[in-house]
Amino acid sequence: MIVLIFIGVLSGLIMIMSAFNYTNLMIAKSLSRAREIGVRKAIGAQRYQVFAQFIGEAVIFSLVALIFSYLLLQVLKPAFLQLNIANEFSADLTEDYGLYFYFVLFAVGVGAFAGVLPAGYLSSFRAASVLKDAGNLKVYSRLTLRKGLIVTQFALSLTFIIFVLVVYHQVDYMMGKDYGFNEKGILNVRLQGMDFNRLANEMRSISGVNSIGGVSHRLGTWADRSSDYKKNMGDKPFEMRDFLVDENYVSNLEFKFVAGQNFDAASGGVREKHVILNERALKSFGFADAHSAVGQSIVADDSLMLTVIGVVKDFHFRPMNYEIGPLALRYNVSGFGLLSAKIEPAQQEAVVAALIPIWKTLDAVHPLEWKMMATEIDDAYVESGFVDIVKIVGYVSFLAMTLACLGMLGMAMYSTQTRIKEIGVRKVMGASAGQITLLLSRSFLILIAMATVLGVPLGYFLGDSFLQTYAYRITISPGLVLIGVSTVALLGVLTIGSQTWRAAGDNPVNSLRYE
Repeated sequence: MIVLIFIGVLSGLIMIMSAFNYTNLMIAKSLSRAREIGVRKAIGAQRYQVFAQFIGEAVIFSLVALIFSYLLLQVLKPAFLQLNIANEFSADLTEDYGLYFYFVLFAVGVGAFAGVLPAGYLSSFRAASVLKDAGNLKVYSRLTLRKGLIVTQFALSLTFIIFVLVVYHQVDYMMGKDYGFNEKGILNVRLQGMDFNRLANEMRSISGVNSIGGVSHRLGTWADRSSDYKKNMGDKPFEMRDFLVDENYVSNLEFKFVAGQNFDAASGGVREKHVILNERALKSFGFADAHSAVGQSIVADDSLMLTVIGVVKDFHFRPMNYEIGPLALRYNVSGFGLLSAKIEPAQQEAVVAALIPIWKTLDAVHPLEWKMMATEIDDAYVESGFVDIVKIVGYVSFLAMTLACLGMLGMAMYSTQTRIKEIGVRKVMGASAGQITLLLSRSFLILIAMATVLGVPLGYFLGDSFLQTYAYRITISPGLVLIGVSTVALLGVLTIGSQTWRAAGDNPVNSLRYE
C-alpha cells in the first residue's frame, strides 16, 4: 500500500507540473491570440464563450495526450511488472472498458484543470484594448504567474534530483559496507527439506570446496528468526534474534571472538547445550563483560538451559535499516535451512557444475537453489524495492526536468520574439552577441537561482527524512547537493542559451525589418 501511495504521489506531481507547463505556455502565447479574442468579442462573443473555447482546447490536448500515453503504457508495462516492488501488491495491469472510462474522465479533468487559468486570463481581454494595441498588454511583470510556475517546476526538479542522489548513494553505501564477517567465497544452498549431513557428505568430494557449514536462515538479509530468552528460570523472558549454526559456519564467516571459543562438534547436535552471544546480548542478560559471561547459563524457549561458551564481536546480521541488536548463535543441525560452503572463488562455476548432478541424484523433485552469500546480501536490497525506488525517482526526475526545460524554452522563445527589434537596435549600436545573450538570459537565470533557493532545502529535507529510516546511513554532503544544483543549472542555461544566443547572432538588418 505504501508503494502505491509513493508512486501515486510522484505521478500526481508530474501531472501537476504538466498542467503548470500547459498553463505557462498558453499564457505566454496570449499576445499572439489577443487580436483573435478581440475580434471574437467585437462581433458579439461573450466572455463565457471565449472561456469555453480555451477550456475545450485544453481538454482536446489532454485527450490527444491520453492516446500517446496509452501507447507508451503498452511499451512500459512489461518493464514495470518486472520490478521487484510490483510483487508487493497484486498488479497485473489488466484493462477493461470501465478502466478506459476512468482514463477518459481523468484526461478531461486534467485538461480542465490545466486550462482554467489561461482560459480565465485570455477571456478577460477587452476587445477595444487588444484591437487598438495588443502590445500594451501587461503579460510580463516582475512576478507573473508564469514565472512562478517556472520556479516551481525547477524547484521540484532539483528536489527530485537531490532525493534520487541521496537514495542511490545510500543503497550503494549499504551494499558496499563491511558487515563485520567474511562473505566472500561463501556458497549457500537451500536445503528444501533435504538432510544436511547427506548433502554435506556428497559435497566434500567436490574439488574447490574447503569447508561445509550449516545455518537456519540467510544472514544479512530480511530473513528473520527469534526466540524467548531469560537469564534465570524465574525471570521475565524477552525476545532476541538467533541463528542455528554449526562450528564450520562460525569459522567460515570468520566471526571475531572477544572471549571464549567456537562450538565443539562432539558436544553439540540435536540437543542443544551451548550458545554463542554477541556483545549487544551481554547487556540484555546483565553480564558485566564478555569474559565473565563465558561459562554462565541462560534459558531459551522457556526451559532450555544453554551454557555461554563464547562471545563474538558485533556484526550486521540484518540489513542496514536496523541497528545491530542482541544475537544468539545456537548449535542445532536439525534446524538448518541452508548448507553454507566455503569455496575457492576462482572455482565457483566448477563447484556448481559438479553440485548439479549430486543434487539431482539426492532430490529429483526440487530444483537446485544456490547463491553466493555476497550476492544474496546485495539482492536483499534489490528484492525489497530500494533499487526500484532509485529507478522510479530517476525517471520522475528526468520527466520533471524535461517539463521544466520545455516551460523555460517556451518563455525564452517568446521573450526573444517580443524583443527582436530591441536586439537589432542594440547590435547596430555596437552590442556584442555575448552581451545581448547575457541581457536576454539574466531574468531566466534569476528564476533558476530562485528555484535553487527553494529546491535545495526541500530536497535536503526529503533526503534526510528518507535516511532517518536507516540506523546506518550516509550524510548529505555539500558535494552531493552541488551535483543536483549543477545539473539543473546546466540544463536551464543550455535551454535558455539555445534561444538567446541564436537571437543575438541574427543579422540586425533582419531584426529591424521585423514586422
